[in-house]
Amino acid sequence: MKKKLINRILAMLLILVFLIGMFLPINVQATVTTDDVTTNEILTNSTTSPDDDTENVVHISDAMEFSQIRIPGSGNNFVLDNDIEIPLNWEPIDNFTGTLDGNGHTITYDIDESTGAIPTIQFLGLFGTCDGATIKNLNVTGNILLTTGGSLFNPNVYAGGVIANAKNTTLENVHFSGNININTSNDNSSWVGGLVGKAENTQIVLSSNKASITAKGDSIIGTSRAGGLCGELDGTIESCYNFGNIMATAISESPYAGGLVGYNKGTIAESYNAGKVKSEGSGLSLSDVYAGGIAAFGENGSSITNCAVMSPEINVTIGYINNGYKYIIANGGSKSNNISINNIVGAPTNDSNSQYTQDEMKTTSPYSGFDFYNKWMISENFNNGYPFHYINNYVNIAIQDIIVPQKLNFFINNNFISINDLKQTSDGFTLCTKPLSEIFSDMGIDEIRTDQYNEEGELQTFELADLDDWYIFSVANTCSILKMRNGIGKTKGGEDPGTAIPFIELDLDLIKLFYEDLQQQTEESENELQYFEHELQLSDAIDKVTRGVVDSDCSYSEPIADYFAVLYSEANHLIAEEYIKKIISLDMDSNGYIIVPSEISTDQEEFLLTLPDIYDEENERIKVDAGNLTLDEKHAILVCRTGNQSLNNYAAENFLHARYTVIIGDFLQGTDEILELDDEIMDRAAALVKFDASIKADAGVGEESFSKEMIIIKGYENMLDSKYGNV
Repeated sequence: MKKKLINRILAMLLILVFLIGMFLPINVQATVTTDDVTTNEILTNSTTSPDDDTENVVHISDAMEFSQIRIPGSGNNFVLDNDIEIPLNWEPIDNFTGTLDGNGHTITYDIDESTGAIPTIQFLGLFGTCDGATIKNLNVTGNILLTTGGSLFNPNVYAGGVIANAKNTTLENVHFSGNININTSNDNSSWVGGLVGKAENTQIVLSSNKASITAKGDSIIGTSRAGGLCGELDGTIESCYNFGNIMATAISESPYAGGLVGYNKGTIAESYNAGKVKSEGSGLSLSDVYAGGIAAFGENGSSITNCAVMSPEINVTIGYINNGYKYIIANGGSKSNNISINNIVGAPTNDSNSQYTQDEMKTTSPYSGFDFYNKWMISENFNNGYPFHYINNYVNIAIQDIIVPQKLNFFINNNFISINDLKQTSDGFTLCTKPLSEIFSDMGIDEIRTDQYNEEGELQTFELADLDDWYIFSVANTCSILKMRNGIGKTKGGEDPGTAIPFIELDLDLIKLFYEDLQQQTEESENELQYFEHELQLSDAIDKVTRGVVDSDCSYSEPIADYFAVLYSEANHLIAEEYIKKIISLDMDSNGYIIVPSEISTDQEEFLLTLPDIYDEENERIKVDAGNLTLDEKHAILVCRTGNQSLNNYAAENFLHARYTVIIGDFLQGTDEILELDDEIMDRAAALVKFDASIKADAGVGEESFSKEMIIIKGYENMLDSKYGNV
């Protein structure tokens, strides 16, 4: 109370001195910087594509349709179908209580306000206020500039790149870039954040900010709270990061500048900040100045756990009669198992548990105490080499304009498949989601004979039902067929589930030749012999791929193996999303339950037990909402259907098999007698056994030929060869 009284007295004494300056607007030039390749661009290709038939979903295609969601009765469940650029000065949407699924798209907007004494907009952001809302899978690019005139006793200002003031709200996989600059000259305070200005009972996960954040208070009375994610947090932040620079200033009361949060009342975990942080006070102030790498200040009961600070600078500017507090993690609150770089400018108080060089922070080693492999990846090509959550919700890239691979033109031109059957990634992978059995059926092919005879002396055949689970894919103009088994396990009356990506090429011209023979077939023996010859060639080719048969020369499809041997191949996640859709469409009952296969491992069981709201242990089933799948629901489906325990292990499975295929295949084609791989020494016979398993790239329950834990334990470091070098 005494401090408030002093501030009020000081305000009245100095009001005449500052009156003229308080009415002069300060214009700040907005600058937006972008990397050549940004994580937001990657995540644009990594979003859930909702089912068009989902009940009560309103699809949004342009700026006008997006603006109309502010109208009562317009709906409560919205999905973006396109990127949206809002051309005019944006009026934030207030009182939003629904769900917005960005579907990986980007909304671009600007707010530029210079006001008189009273701000005309109190809440600035894409959304002004939200209560009970969910925002997910959305990229936002925006510039928010506010300069107010001078007056006493005016409303507070809230600004967030996505939401100005959020209550009881969830943000998942939401990313903001641009610039936020709030300059208040009123008797008020400001709450400014890259995602949310002020967050109450709000959860933020798998999200990020790259915008510069400035909250400048030129009023004698009022504080500024600025954070890379939130100005003030009462809720949780998990698996998020900030790259933007943060600045907070105040004349009399305390300014708070935090890398993630200005003022923390909640829980922050598994997150990091890599932006500069600075807080500026004034000689007129008796109030202290706070800056923190994660949070500027933490109330009792707040916590920061398993977080990292890569900020190059954490600093404060103080006057003559106030104090400055700068902490690597935060001033106050509970803190545990946090790390940082060791050369932060500003010499902040060292309250991190361990410190590393910048180069070390760009490797997996410092994060051994974190749940790193379930949430993050590292590549020197992204995020300046720092960790990022890469396509971690198994989402289906949905590029607008499909480029049909040359070898699929025959099928497209003859209407055996359509463009709508193709899903394509930005790195050149194309998957046909129409099963091979349906393609053959449309071609008039009902079976494919082999040259093998059964016990009755009849030629054995491939029936169409044998190919229900197989799907054509193409990469680098090389084609093969991918298997997706949705089964529930043999002991429960079905087949074993899982996927397989054989690194063996399938010549689609054989299908074309067989179809042409079928169209021209006559009773003449010459044509019949030619027809049967092409039929045998096709049956042998399909048999080779479907069974993953290794040639005697240990050859493999180099384009396919090379593609999957790169850790960040987008196809892994596209396949995972399509696999999830297949399981839901075939195995989910009317109540949303999916049976858990019979052969899951102890580790899989232990993981599912961590999701009590999803996993029904007693009845051995999981419950999902097919119209609005959460990350945990997708994870649960993949864990029990592919045998993978880690969020990113599905991608790692194909990567590991591809690497083994290349390394062991090249060894077997050479003359060396011994191969040393991952601390294992094997001769040619042992290598052939591993090659036989690796070339099938199986990922499924009961298919544990390769240790998936090896990737986690060794962090990819020992996967070396002359072709790829260090991972």
